[in-house]
Amino acid sequence: MGGTKRKARDDGEGPSTKRRKGELSKEDIEAEKDAIERAKYSPQVWMRFMDALNVGDDAALWKKFFFIGTELHIYPGLIVGKNWDFSHLEEDLDGKFKNKVVYMFGSTEGSSAEKDGVTYNVDLVPVVNVVCSSLPPPDKVAVTSLQLSKEIVHAFRAWNLAWVPTYPTDSSRLDKVSSRTFHLAYVPGRGARIPSEERIRDYQYLLPWVLTPKALEKFVPEDDVNFSMEFNGRVYAMDFNLDCDTIKQRAPDLCEEHGLPSDKAALISEELKKQVEIVKSRNRLTKEKIQKQLDAMNQDQIDSLRNMTLYKYYPRDYTAQM
Repeated sequence: MGGTKRKARDDGEGPSTKRRKGELSKEDIEAEKDAIERAKYSPQVWMRFMDALNVGDDAALWKKFFFIGTELHIYPGLIVGKNWDFSHLEEDLDGKFKNKVVYMFGSTEGSSAEKDGVTYNVDLVPVVNVVCSSLPPPDKVAVTSLQLSKEIVHAFRAWNLAWVPTYPTDSSRLDKVSSRTFHLAYVPGRGARIPSEERIRDYQYLLPWVLTPKALEKFVPEDDVNFSMEFNGRVYAMDFNLDCDTIKQRAPDLCEEHGLPSDKAALISEELKKQVEIVKSRNRLTKEKIQKQLDAMNQDQIDSLRNMTLYKYYPRDYTAQM
């Protein structure tokens, strides 16, 4: 039989068509939100971020710094795409910081400004942090884990970061500045591949990490105990506070809160004992780890950390760029 086969028309409607018709379901909306969120951590975002780092030798000094903890999808526009005024920083490098060794890194902070009696929110503002220290600050970074509610410490190299000499745009100042100023930079590895979506996302959770000599004094032990138990095919969330609760009282209270028979208090009590010991053990191990790290420091390192000072520089004109 002759004739031409025709491709069946796809009558399926995408989210954009459904939106025009007002027919988006809850699942469609959630799927669209997820797609928008995932687009923030795509390979294209990574490539734009890498391009933004190539600012050139003639770029303003501050643009050469890595702005740690910044979401990479906004990095090119916020950091490189705007001419923030940090001229006061360069003035101080030749003034108050003269003959001092300084280490600089960028970060971002939320801010607000008032205009005509109205307060406007400015989402993020770049900030340059200047650390005066006789020794280089620790080359470590902490990743704040939202799921585990704790910080995981890594070496700079795990995130392609390093303290590098700062070369001024004005070559006549090279000898005066480069020997005593350093800044945090992203240093791509050889043959570096595009990171995973999770890795790209985690760059926004990075923070400089420093163990101070007073770390043990400032240590705040974990005091919340959270776990779950299953009764009759249903899972119940259990909680306990080391400072406020006692196992003897909390077990029957949990039965009452969840509408469980009072005879389940014994089982809950036993599980509470196990979970409380896990948290206490974790606190002990954390303190021991801190003490071990402090014991490994020599006196010069301790003195450097004790005398370390931090200065923050905000751009002079950030309220005008609202």
